[in-house]
Amino acid sequence: MNSFVGQRLILAVLLFVLSATLFPEPVRADSWTGPDKGKHVIVSCGISILAYNIFLKNTAWSESQAQAAAFAAAMAVGTAKECYDKYVRETEFSWKDMAANAAGAGIGITLKLEF
Repeated sequence: MNSFVGQRLILAVLLFVLSATLFPEPVRADSWTGPDKGKHVIVSCGISILAYNIFLKNTAWSESQAQAAAFAAAMAVGTAKECYDKYVRETEFSWKDMAANAAGAGIGITLKLEF
């Protein structure tokens, strides 16, 4: 599979998973083991892998710079999602969700999957 097809496939999967997180769920206590934490990990991992590849192949950045930027990109998306929850959906900004985002982004940049 060439890299263009691989990038599009990963993007399609990420958009599918992300769309699942946009549908409102019943408001309940924010648990460390809540069902949405897995979604946060998966989406952040995918975003960091995709961003890592984009930064590594399209900039003159070193591997460590691409990893740092990919981590930041995934965390920015996670932060935007939490701000959306707080100000649009009028639910809580969840620091537990942010921890799951950080875990997923960290896993993604650690894997260093290239396509």
